[in-house]
Amino acid sequence: MRRLHTFAFQESELSESEQIERFEQVLERATALRSEGPSEVGAFLSGGLDSSVNVGLLSRVCGPNRHTFSVAYPQERFDESPYAREV
Repeated sequence: MRRLHTFAFQESELSESEQIERFEQVLERATALRSEGPSEVGAFLSGGLDSSVNVGLLSRVCGPNRHTFSVAYPQERFDESPYAREV
Protein backbone atom coordinates (compact mmCIF):
# COMPACT_ATOMS: atom_id res chain seq x y z
CA MET A 1 0.00 0.00 0.00
CA ARG A 2 1.28 3.45 -0.90
CA ARG A 3 0.59 6.57 1.18
CA LEU A 4 -1.05 9.27 -0.96
CA HIS A 5 -0.98 12.15 1.48
CA THR A 6 0.34 13.10 4.87
CA PHE A 7 -1.66 15.56 6.90
CA ALA A 8 0.19 18.23 8.83
CA PHE A 9 -1.96 19.52 11.65
CA GLN A 10 -1.13 22.89 13.13
CA GLU A 11 -2.18 24.49 16.37
CA SER A 12 -4.96 26.96 15.80
CA GLU A 13 -6.05 30.05 17.67
CA LEU A 14 -9.62 29.27 16.64
CA SER A 15 -11.97 27.41 18.94
CA GLU A 16 -13.35 24.06 17.86
CA SER A 17 -16.70 25.62 16.90
CA GLU A 18 -14.92 28.31 14.85
CA GLN A 19 -12.90 25.64 13.06
CA ILE A 20 -16.07 23.70 12.27
CA GLU A 21 -17.75 26.87 10.99
CA ARG A 22 -14.76 27.65 8.77
CA PHE A 23 -14.75 24.08 7.43
CA GLU A 24 -18.46 24.38 6.58
CA GLN A 25 -17.78 27.67 4.79
CA VAL A 26 -15.02 26.08 2.69
CA LEU A 27 -17.28 23.15 1.73
CA GLU A 28 -20.16 25.48 0.89
CA ARG A 29 -17.93 27.69 -1.27
CA ALA A 30 -16.54 24.63 -3.09
CA THR A 31 -20.09 23.45 -3.77
CA ALA A 32 -21.09 26.89 -5.06
CA LEU A 33 -18.10 27.02 -7.41
CA ARG A 34 -18.92 23.60 -8.86
CA SER A 35 -22.60 24.34 -9.32
CA GLU A 36 -22.13 27.52 -11.36
CA GLY A 37 -23.19 27.33 -14.96
CA PRO A 38 -26.09 27.69 -17.34
CA SER A 39 -27.80 24.38 -16.52
CA GLU A 40 -29.56 23.08 -13.45
CA VAL A 41 -27.39 20.98 -11.15
CA GLY A 42 -28.33 17.63 -9.65
CA ALA A 43 -26.41 15.01 -7.71
CA PHE A 44 -25.93 11.28 -7.41
CA LEU A 45 -27.19 10.31 -3.98
CA SER A 46 -26.09 6.93 -2.65
CA GLY A 47 -27.53 7.49 0.80
CA GLY A 48 -24.09 7.45 2.38
CA LEU A 49 -22.51 10.21 4.42
CA ASP A 50 -20.51 11.88 1.62
CA SER A 51 -23.31 12.18 -0.91
CA SER A 52 -25.81 13.22 1.78
CA VAL A 53 -23.53 16.09 2.86
CA ASN A 54 -23.04 17.11 -0.78
CA VAL A 55 -26.80 17.17 -1.42
CA GLY A 56 -27.36 19.17 1.78
CA LEU A 57 -24.75 21.71 0.69
CA LEU A 58 -26.19 21.80 -2.82
CA SER A 59 -29.66 22.59 -1.49
CA ARG A 60 -28.18 25.27 0.75
CA VAL A 61 -26.34 26.89 -2.19
CA CYS A 62 -28.85 26.35 -5.01
CA GLY A 63 -32.11 26.11 -3.13
CA PRO A 64 -34.27 23.13 -2.21
CA ASN A 65 -35.74 20.55 -4.56
CA ARG A 66 -32.54 19.64 -6.39
CA HIS A 67 -32.69 16.61 -8.64
CA THR A 68 -30.98 13.58 -7.15
CA PHE A 69 -30.36 10.21 -8.71
CA SER A 70 -29.88 6.89 -6.93
CA VAL A 71 -29.44 3.21 -7.58
CA ALA A 72 -31.33 0.54 -5.67
CA TYR A 73 -30.10 -3.04 -5.34
CA PRO A 74 -32.29 -6.09 -4.85
CA GLN A 75 -29.89 -7.44 -2.21
CA GLU A 76 -30.90 -5.68 0.99
CA ARG A 77 -27.38 -5.65 2.44
CA PHE A 78 -26.10 -3.56 -0.51
CA ASP A 79 -29.11 -1.28 -0.90
CA GLU A 80 -28.83 2.23 0.52
CA SER A 81 -31.91 3.57 -1.27
CA PRO A 82 -33.96 3.93 1.96
CA TYR A 83 -31.28 6.31 3.25
CA ALA A 84 -31.18 8.19 -0.06
CA ARG A 85 -34.99 8.59 0.08
CA GLU A 86 -34.74 10.01 3.57
CA VAL A 87 -32.14 12.60 2.52
